[in-house]
Amino acid sequence: KGGVPVLVTPMVRHLFNGTQLTPTAMQVNSIGVDLPAQMRAVAASLNVRLIDLTAKSAALVTSLGPTASAALYLRASVDGVTDNTHFSQYGATQMAGLVLQGIGEQDLPLVPYLRSAGSSGGDTVTVTNPGGQSGTVGTPVGEVQVHATDSAAGQALTYAASGLPAGLSISPAGLISGTPSAAGTSAVTVTVTDGTGASGSASFTWTISGGSTSGGTCQVSYVKSEWSGGFTANLTVTDTGSAAVNGWTVTWSFPGDQKVTNAWNATVTQSGSAVSATNVSYNAAIAPSGNVQFGFQGTWTSNDTSPTAFSLNGSPCTA
Repeated sequence: KGGVPVLVTPMVRHLFNGTQLTPTAMQVNSIGVDLPAQMRAVAASLNVRLIDLTAKSAALVTSLGPTASAALYLRASVDGVTDNTHFSQYGATQMAGLVLQGIGEQDLPLVPYLRSAGSSGGDTVTVTNPGGQSGTVGTPVGEVQVHATDSAAGQALTYAASGLPAGLSISPAGLISGTPSAAGTSAVTVTVTDGTGASGSASFTWTISGGSTSGGTCQVSYVKSEWSGGFTANLTVTDTGSAAVNGWTVTWSFPGDQKVTNAWNATVTQSGSAVSATNVSYNAAIAPSGNVQFGFQGTWTSNDTSPTAFSLNGSPCTA
């Protein structure tokens, strides 16, 4: 009938192990089935558009940290019940904003009909851009207070941020603080929402210098799910050495004719058979005996043989 089907992966749950979301939080269930990965595979096999709300919500929740991100979910003090799966009004507004972002990225036919960000019955939230920021790994940043105004009087404003450098977080009142744990340049977006759901945002870069990029000892596992002409792969990178890794790039070459089409939890680029996967802002650090996970989906024509040789920051890993 002319409709355009779109799959939207589920949002993450508020389940942390330290400062990282647990596998259950990322899979959105406790029965061992990776629901987002299955949806990505279906989208690829049917050539259907997909909004990866799992990856988007994971970036937001992780950037806020275990304490600040709790405001996204139901809380006994506000909602009468504490629930690590369902969202508060504030959290639901943030998730809806991520869906709108995904619609825009996919350039869906809905785009011309979307109300612009910050528009809600005439309310306008204006966020003052703090400008580019910088810092050094291991050194606490000078606290950055983000300011915003609301055209409606008496509105309480709540602040959230995506893309903050690892180790930093923002309070619901807009104060960014913490100690950077990984080098790199992050694209940060601060979104401010009032009680009516109106919101505004400001984007800026935050450059962290001085991080170690030595690979150390490492191990990489490559788990593949394959169908005719397509596949998904999930990789686990483990630091088997005694020193932490701050900022990582994993490289390998495909033995076959695989082509990566999209990825999650890493920025993946490909040139011929050579592939490079680099950390995103929320998973740059790997502690000794710790690991990070990322994955991607792709296509193949005649040969989908799995790679067996990987390097972390230029140093070979066991597979």
